[in-house]
Amino acid sequence: MSKHVTISLLALMYVLPVFTTVCSSDGSSDPGIPITVCTSTLDDSAQNGDGTATLIDSSQNGTRTYAIITLARRTTINGVITMDYMVHEPTSAPTALLVLIAGGQLDAGIVGAGSTLAAAGGNFLVRSAHLFAAQGYRVLTVDRPSDYTFYTGGSTSGYAYDGYRTSMAHAVDLSEVINIANSSDNLPVIVVGTSRGAISAVAQHSLGTAIAISSSVTAGANGTPVGTGNVQPENVAAPAHVLWHVRDECSVTPPSGSGSLLSDFPDASGARLDGGFNDVTQSNPCKANTYHGFLGIESCAVRKTTNWLDGALTSLATTRPIANTTTSSTNVNAAVNVNLNGVAAAAAGGALTYSLPHTTTSLGGTVAISGTTVTYAPPTGVSGTTDTFVYVVSEAGGGVGHNVVSVTISP
Repeated sequence: MSKHVTISLLALMYVLPVFTTVCSSDGSSDPGIPITVCTSTLDDSAQNGDGTATLIDSSQNGTRTYAIITLARRTTINGVITMDYMVHEPTSAPTALLVLIAGGQLDAGIVGAGSTLAAAGGNFLVRSAHLFAAQGYRVLTVDRPSDYTFYTGGSTSGYAYDGYRTSMAHAVDLSEVINIANSSDNLPVIVVGTSRGAISAVAQHSLGTAIAISSSVTAGANGTPVGTGNVQPENVAAPAHVLWHVRDECSVTPPSGSGSLLSDFPDASGARLDGGFNDVTQSNPCKANTYHGFLGIESCAVRKTTNWLDGALTSLATTRPIANTTTSSTNVNAAVNVNLNGVAAAAAGGALTYSLPHTTTSLGGTVAISGTTVTYAPPTGVSGTTDTFVYVVSEAGGGVGHNVVSVTISP
């Protein structure tokens, strides 16, 4: 079980980002949204005299906790899987829980000793976690799980992780850590992803009340860009916010792609930014220390997202049904029914409906739902381990809850 210790620091003086808006095109897409020109503040990554960058560091700012969790999910040989994460708390009661998901190889670089946060990576969302918390949100930043630290075939490309991002395994890991971070007050959940993290946010949208994506991967021959496979914006019923930089030169995150997403989501708002800089030592425009990662204007990018969230949450449910874990068991190659009746409880007295975020389980079994009954079929030939999947419960007039179902498979 993970341990949580809060580190109280001296209060930081957050300087509001300075920005102006201009009505002009970014040269590739003009969705009718003015370009916001952001100016760097003391809260942003700094441009040094030689053109290099000194990144902001969320591991050294704000009131934060570190934890490592042993996940419910197991490997096919019953191997243990762990995941690191960090939580930043606001100075007052939080409005919602933001779940930040990094791009690339999903490596958030979260390191801790015991329960003390020692380091976090330079991804835009990861390094800005404390800035989101300063706007009144509890912020959960997840790292990649231990079974994805070294990926199949030795590939180091970010797209090699898209299969996980769009899977039930990712849903299981997210649901478990969300419920831990949310155990004290059951806040509404917002799934936030940047770059390839946008793929996670869209694929796992049912775990949240809304989603917010930035520098979204919408192009490229490899992986599962937003708009392909099971990462379809039109399937996202929740409100969505799309953020991008007009100078983003990453080939798989063109500004035109983000502009198009505004009409692809059923309920979308957006913002496009200018300002900041590229680190002169960085030759890859898809890295976080470039315009792609809102370098030098992080506080402005954060405020654009949280300003939208502040407004969206006034019309969204602020309570979530209570969703509990449950277990079942079966034998090798034998299907079993799992009854969810009574596993969840309404928070505001509304009727409950149940659904599944995916139909393939974390180990490759299958699930189908009818009412409150899930029919589970284990992966062929697998036994002596535990398979997992997530159920989602929605409350009429209320929010969305979810949790993990674990099924032990005996020989």
